[in-house]
Amino acid sequence: LDPERIKGILELPMPFKLKEALMKSPALGLPDLTKDFQLFVHERQRLALGVLTQKLGSWKRPVGYFSKQLDPVSAGWPSCLRAVAATIVLTQEARKLTLGKHIEVFVSRIKM
Repeated sequence: LDPERIKGILELPMPFKLKEALMKSPALGLPDLTKDFQLFVHERQRLALGVLTQKLGSWKRPVGYFSKQLDPVSAGWPSCLRAVAATIVLTQEARKLTLGKHIEVFVSRIKM
């Protein structure tokens, strides 16, 4: 590493550093089939969004990101049912990585 470049980065204003840090997504880890998985699901604007994680110490390390468009039928349902559809769609996608291992599912709050 070039010491001058590091010095230049350290002299940047703090908001720039914060913005840069927030824009970086965490690196994906490889799935460990000896550990359980957690799937965090959210439905927004007819999109099923999710993150598959595994515990690594006290952290939840991402091992997969998912984004799927809901089918036209379920996209027309009320938000509470779209959340159920999103959970099913993303669980099916996550199973491809977990090979049948236990998945604990967390769904964001649903406004009705």
